[in-house]
Amino acid sequence: MTYKRIILFSQDSCSSSKIIREFLSFENILFEEYNITKDYKARETMIKEYKSYTTPTVVVGEKVIRGFQLDLLEALLKEENAPSH
Repeated sequence: MTYKRIILFSQDSCSSSKIIREFLSFENILFEEYNITKDYKARETMIKEYKSYTTPTVVVGEKVIRGFQLDLLEALLKEENAPSH
């Protein structure tokens, strides 16, 4: 399946980030991951550009999911892959 650009902002101590990472990998969905613990620039981007102060933060195209919201992510991915009429 082809989706818009997907970005995952995560950190080592965040078990919810691990769940999101595993979900995306299991579904064979390509994504970029930035660990804000190790990448200060990614942390600044997450805060300033996406107005998020928590991990996981998932960006799908222009939409931002802040915090662990797996149901919302699944719904958004289905919406992104739905055939257009």
